[in-house]
Amino acid sequence: MHRKITVKALTLVFFLFSIAIFANDDRKTIDEKTLHTEKTKEQREKEVEEYIPHHLLDSHDFSLFSYTSDEGEHIYVGFPLPVILWDDGLTIFMSSKFHHGETVAKSGENYYKLDHGKIYKTDAAGTIIFDEAHHATNTKPLDFSITKNVFTVMMVGLLMFFYV
Repeated sequence: MHRKITVKALTLVFFLFSIAIFANDDRKTIDEKTLHTEKTKEQREKEVEEYIPHHLLDSHDFSLFSYTSDEGEHIYVGFPLPVILWDDGLTIFMSSKFHHGETVAKSGENYYKLDHGKIYKTDAAGTIIFDEAHHATNTKPLDFSITKNVFTVMMVGLLMFFYV
């Protein structure tokens, strides 16, 4: 009985804490607020329309939030998830090797690049070759990775198992 109350209290505190963090919008500078108000309604609608599909994509890391430091550096807060590939044998490494898709990951003798949420086998420079329809023609290894969606399903399953 005491354990159920503790779990419920911790869950409530976690959600209230996360709401308080995301509701705080005072980090914007005056210039950003001014810039945002000067945009036309059509520009804002277009930005939102382009942002939503990107936000809903599955990813190989679990990002809680990000912010820009005073020095202008973009800082991500979250954790990497395991990348599990079958490419002439089993290859396992953490998604932090991709640095949010900005670098090439080397595992063994092979190089991999993350492009639009998909992992492609590349050379050491990370070259991805596209066809005339702008589809990548590099080979894609079989991807059994634990992505953000898979991780979320596993956590919900664990919560349901232990909470009910």
